[in-house]
Amino acid sequence: MSSLQDFDTKQQFYEWMLADGSLAEKSCKSYCGAISTISKWAFDENVLKTSIYDVVDLQAYTEVKELASGTNEFMIRNVRGRKMFSCALDWYEK
Repeated sequence: MSSLQDFDTKQQFYEWMLADGSLAEKSCKSYCGAISTISKWAFDENVLKTSIYDVVDLQAYTEVKELASGTNEFMIRNVRGRKMFSCALDWYEK
């Protein structure tokens, strides 16, 4: 599921969050990793066929976000992780 495009988009997301200035570098790294992890969970549960980093259209992203955040793994880990995964999706939507 990982591709060169994923890496480029992930790097751009990371740099954009850093430039925003409201997040610590550690949070930026965590959110980038969270998007990859959420993509994997959704792929494993047959909810997504590609990485979230491959979605470039906002309307399509909104649908993907809803599907991905509805997976069992997401719901369990998001509670355990104090909403870190939902925050990552929110930042990616910006």
